[in-house]
Amino acid sequence: MRLKSSADRDALVAYCVAVVNNRRAMYDLEDNGITIPGSLPGTVVTNPAWRVFRDSSNVIRAFAQEFGLTPSGRTRIKVEGGDDDSRNPYAQTG
Repeated sequence: MRLKSSADRDALVAYCVAVVNNRRAMYDLEDNGITIPGSLPGTVVTNPAWRVFRDSSNVIRAFAQEFGLTPSGRTRIKVEGGDDDSRNPYAQTG
């Protein structure tokens, strides 16, 4: 990805943390559902994991766009040397 600064590294770390939080929230939602019993008898509230899932999904989408991990994000990437795949270790994988 040719990350050039610690700020780039920190953004990649933030992306990875968002992915971990998103998956943990997803597992909680699978186990407990989007709604859970409220503190008052007979009431139902939104599972707090839903907000974590939603918010982390937005963070993932934003960073994925910045890192060129989405179709529209890839259209903005300018690579030195054009379409030369000689330096791409994944070019011949499929």
